[in-house]
Amino acid sequence: MSPEHVLALLDVSPNLVAIKCALPSIDKLRVLAELTRGRVALIGGLGEVPVVEQWSAGVRGFTSGVANVMPELPLALFDALRLDDARQAAAIVDRLRSFEELRARDAGAASVATIKETLRRQGRLRSAAVRPPLRG
Repeated sequence: MSPEHVLALLDVSPNLVAIKCALPSIDKLRVLAELTRGRVALIGGLGEVPVVEQWSAGVRGFTSGVANVMPELPLALFDALRLDDARQAAAIVDRLRSFEELRARDAGAASVATIKETLRRQGRLRSAAVRPPLRG
């Protein structure tokens, strides 16, 4: 949605409190954050890897697939961001980068399978089989 569409939506939806933004463009995210400041929280929808830069653009939360298998890392990342500790936040992102790269394979087709296989290896998934990634 364009920033204008978001503003129109806010005008007709007074109970709207947050918007998930899966915007790869930091410039577009900054514009949206500036236009909606104080009216709605922006949630980064691309996971942990881009969230340090997104936070500087105005997001105040993020989605997390990693939280399913290593919840301590996204929680620590959120704390570091809230405390404005960019060095700690970057270190946490570096720790989970290889996992996120696995999830991003095949244009994200491997995301769910990677999480489920990790849960299975942790003994937290009852099913012994994890289907292969969806393609296409």
